[in-house]
Amino acid sequence: MKPKIGTITIGQSPRVDVIPEIRPLIGCDVEILEMGALDGLSLEDVQSAYTPQAGDYILHTRMRDGTAVTIGKHAILPLMQACVDALTQQQVDLIVLLCTGHFPEFRSSVLLIEPQKITDNLIMALTGTQHKVGILIPLAEQVTQAKSHLSNATDNVIVVPASPYTSSNEITLAAEQLRQEQVELSVLHCIGYTLAMKQTVKNITGKPVILARSLVAQILRELLS
Repeated sequence: MKPKIGTITIGQSPRVDVIPEIRPLIGCDVEILEMGALDGLSLEDVQSAYTPQAGDYILHTRMRDGTAVTIGKHAILPLMQACVDALTQQQVDLIVLLCTGHFPEFRSSVLLIEPQKITDNLIMALTGTQHKVGILIPLAEQVTQAKSHLSNATDNVIVVPASPYTSSNEITLAAEQLRQEQVELSVLHCIGYTLAMKQTVKNITGKPVILARSLVAQILRELLS
């Protein structure tokens, strides 16, 4: 019987912009069950009930039709837990969050993979305090919170906003800024960034690039092989 993976996006499923790209990277035949915290909600529902409140942790994701939305973490936590519970009932072998945001520990009886912990710990392992790291995140409003959370991984960080859900020119401009800052490593710190975006940043900076989605796919490959 092939392994069964449950995925949870903070937006809406299916993530046609993510799953087809990571599936071949996993390297084995798997069944992937997708769920989204915002599944079943209209854009109006999301904008009226899930936008960030004052002091909230800001998240950026997309609806099923590709529309980008900005939401607050605290409002969607119960929805994410419901996704964990539903996937567990479907007897998945493991669950992976399709988001690099910071979350409290969810109740889960199966292994739950959090890309933020994997990505940030890798940054810390590779760079320490001596090397300048460039971080791409989706929104300018997320820069302060990103710097705060990354302070445990490295003191020498340049955070640049560039949404993966709008114009590809944003990625090019952000990569140019990282090149001018002479970063030694770039991290595309959102599951929405693609392999093509990684290549763009690598071509412009001439330095190594970590892509969150492919990093998670490699972890899945290791766990399932």
